[in-house]
Amino acid sequence: MIQRRLEDAGLELTLRADPDGTGPGSITRTDPDGNPILIDQFF
Repeated sequence: MIQRRLEDAGLELTLRADPDGTGPGSITRTDPDGNPILIDQFF
């Protein structure tokens, strides 16, 4: 899962998906300039 790989690399997420969830999920991170980065997955 992308979320786990980012966190294992030491990156802090501002929104985390439920790792045991079975539906759509999203994670977000804020870049150094303050811009939100959204990674969204739909099933």
